[in-house]
Amino acid sequence: MAFIVWVLGAVDILLTHLGLTLGVISEGNPLMAYLFELSVPAAILFALVLPGAGLYFLHSQATRCRLALQALRGLLFVRIAVFLLHLNWMIRVFSG
Repeated sequence: MAFIVWVLGAVDILLTHLGLTLGVISEGNPLMAYLFELSVPAAILFALVLPGAGLYFLHSQATRCRLALQALRGLLFVRIAVFLLHLNWMIRVFSG
């Protein structure tokens, strides 16, 4: 489950970059907005490495700690919701 959450995060950052480049979305997270303005590679690296470390920790604890498993499920729900937001703007932009 942690890997799926991480992949959805990677998809999120790539689609965010695409949406920002096309000028059809704005970044809702102030820290990520700042990082995108500062350096796109830094934003991508930050958005992949830091969550990856946290997800690795949650994954390692999920079999022993019910709270870690619930956190992973919650993160999966959030990542799916964010993906659906991206899907919404992509349909509007690319469907003509």
